[in-house]
Amino acid sequence: MKKLILFLTLLCLFAVGQNIAEAADGRRTGMGYISWDEKTLKLDLRANPSTGFSWLTVYQSENLATGSRQYQGTDNNEEATTGSPGVDHLRFTVTDGKDAYLVLKLARPWEGGETGTYHSYIIKMENDNIADVACRERLFHKDFTFVAGAPEKNEATGEKVRFVASVPKDWEYEDVAGQDMLGLKVRPRGKEGYGRIGHLRDGVAADPGENVKKIMIYNKEYTMGRSADGNIVLFNQNRIAWLGGSADWQDEYFMDIVTMLDTAAYWE
Repeated sequence: MKKLILFLTLLCLFAVGQNIAEAADGRRTGMGYISWDEKTLKLDLRANPSTGFSWLTVYQSENLATGSRQYQGTDNNEEATTGSPGVDHLRFTVTDGKDAYLVLKLARPWEGGETGTYHSYIIKMENDNIADVACRERLFHKDFTFVAGAPEKNEATGEKVRFVASVPKDWEYEDVAGQDMLGLKVRPRGKEGYGRIGHLRDGVAADPGENVKKIMIYNKEYTMGRSADGNIVLFNQNRIAWLGGSADWQDEYFMDIVTMLDTAAYWE
């Protein structure tokens, strides 16, 4: 039933494309329209708040400021009408001349709520203005597979423990239950070297290395740094972590790493 509701919600949202205006600098995507003006990114995304689904920010780079947000119903009605989709007009501003990054998800925001799609945006800058925006869309129930780490017995309590995360289907993965982490080792197909995503064992401290900073992935704060060999280390207070190991492709696939961490969970 949940899958049917999610499918019908997405189907309704696809039906309102004709209400999204074209722009000179921009392009249509499966869930709306992207345009830009100088340093302002304009996202006009299909939405229907009456279903419980809304566009949520999973990650945005430090040089991307959140601007206005306005919902427009099918008859220019600003209120959500049950069963009647509309458009969310989202605005973001790049605050310097560097490329910026944004990940959104269409989801029900309460705990355990369904996720319909992730959108990743790479905002390319030239001469202090936006020159182009690349968007990647992933329908959660099509492009991701729900992967369960191999359960093992907690020696102290006798209970089973498990780590789960959603991994792109075009990635390779294996369960890992090492001395430092329970989780998965993953990589894009055809790439060399694995990264690991999982739950750090009690007593194990992730070394954030150099250039340490705090970032938000949806509603959780992560410590981010680079190990001695230059690869990414990310971890939060719940001990969910990404350890880059020898993988040299992490910067290219950083948005996918962020999305996987957003789906990760651990329980005993």
